[in-house]
Amino acid sequence: MATILLVDDEEPVRRLLRMTLERDGYDVEEAVNGRQALALYEEQPVDLVITDIAMPEMNGFELIEVLTRRFPDAKVIAMSGLAENLSIATLLGAREAVQKPVNIDRLLRMVSAELAGPLRIPTGG
Repeated sequence: MATILLVDDEEPVRRLLRMTLERDGYDVEEAVNGRQALALYEEQPVDLVITDIAMPEMNGFELIEVLTRRFPDAKVIAMSGLAENLSIATLLGAREAVQKPVNIDRLLRMVSAELAGPLRIPTGG
């Protein structure tokens, strides 16, 4: 099954999303910020990255920008409580974006579509 790297500095959010994703059959790795996520991805690329935007050390914008530049095939879904952050994230290379609090069913549909679908160019919205 696919491996997902879940990046969020809030442990309760990671725990909830991890349990949900694992229940759906995905393997899940975790990182608390973009710097840790990038190091993990460089060591062992995953099938999909789900990242928050607001985090210490290296935020989600920086992670998306660096990750998609170094690994053009990287698939990233961004999460944020601020709608304007989501459009910026897609401009930087996120393939999808979801507003917090996350609608779990919508996120799972995005995950499934990204992992099953061909490469595509984000539309920015």
